[in-house]
Amino acid sequence: MGSIGGKVGQSRWYELPPEKRPEAGLLKLRKSLGLFCNLRPAHLYPELRKACPLRESIAEQGFDVMMVRELTGGLYFGARKTEIVDGEEVATDSLVYHDYEIRRIAKKAFEIAEKRHHHVTSVDKANVLDSSRLWRKIVTEVGTEHPGVQLDHALVDSTAMQLVRNPGQFDVVVTENMFGDILSDEASMVTGSIGMLSSASLNETKFGMYEPSHGSAPDIAGKNLANPIATVLSAAMMLRYSFDMAAEAEKGILDVWSFGPMLLDGEGRSMHEFDTTVAAANPRTAIGYYEPGHYCFVAADGRGCEGSSGCTMEELSKLFEDLGCAAAYNLDGGQSSVMVWNSGSMTVNSPANGGRPVSDIIYIPEE
Repeated sequence: MGSIGGKVGQSRWYELPPEKRPEAGLLKLRKSLGLFCNLRPAHLYPELRKACPLRESIAEQGFDVMMVRELTGGLYFGARKTEIVDGEEVATDSLVYHDYEIRRIAKKAFEIAEKRHHHVTSVDKANVLDSSRLWRKIVTEVGTEHPGVQLDHALVDSTAMQLVRNPGQFDVVVTENMFGDILSDEASMVTGSIGMLSSASLNETKFGMYEPSHGSAPDIAGKNLANPIATVLSAAMMLRYSFDMAAEAEKGILDVWSFGPMLLDGEGRSMHEFDTTVAAANPRTAIGYYEPGHYCFVAADGRGCEGSSGCTMEELSKLFEDLGCAAAYNLDGGQSSVMVWNSGSMTVNSPANGGRPVSDIIYIPEE
């Protein structure tokens, strides 16, 4: 839903009064449907570690954070006005939270933690805000009803720092609306891109609204770079939370990775474009990925196959021979080679990662 208005601040919808802009409709939709609980998982999948902007030592450990954001209260739903006072323009926004609003989102967070790693971090600004002091009081009370879950309290500024320092220390993070809006975007980016993460907005029942976390991304419109992973993962969340189909959701996620995800490199090129660029620098080099029974790669002159259909061993061997490749090495995170091309013959070894696709195989040409 973040994409409904186009580019924030620049599309024609932002020439309208605030109450008629896309965000107003989105807030009304959330309030009308009672979607008070927003879940944004920030999970660094092994297949996406190369996209993580954090240090390699942190990315290698992986992380799996569930951001639980209160979605229908707080600053975004409080009274607001802009007026002239003593000749000066003054804007006022009200941050209001009721006991029950905090209690129900805290209950959701603890219930989720009980199915995960039994750790909740509640984020507030209790050293300054009255609303945060009430937040901390109510969350503490709810925590006593869940003795098997560890509860920590943290200030929002400290949490923002810790998310980029070591996100693996968090399990479930619960916070109010505006803090959750900011922190969940930060958490998503440490996985590599907000464009790859899903979200769910739930009410008191199993009804939910499921959507990618990203916006409209007009800068990549028409460039064939749109990433569908977040949409697929949002559908998986729907299976899990609305239809009690957790096993099917997990299988769907694994099936997505089996196709070999197409990421962006640091210059905004797709991995296909990047592979073609590297291959073009050496006409006897090809780069691609392997999955059981399928072989996909790109050669400098465009020869090769890609996609789920792949090509046969014989076709691949013939292309390697035409390219003059002497050997093949797997460069994916130290995993053992899945293909070995040597002096006109090809052998395929079992992937070290349990049969899942291994990407970034580079074929070294003869000297």
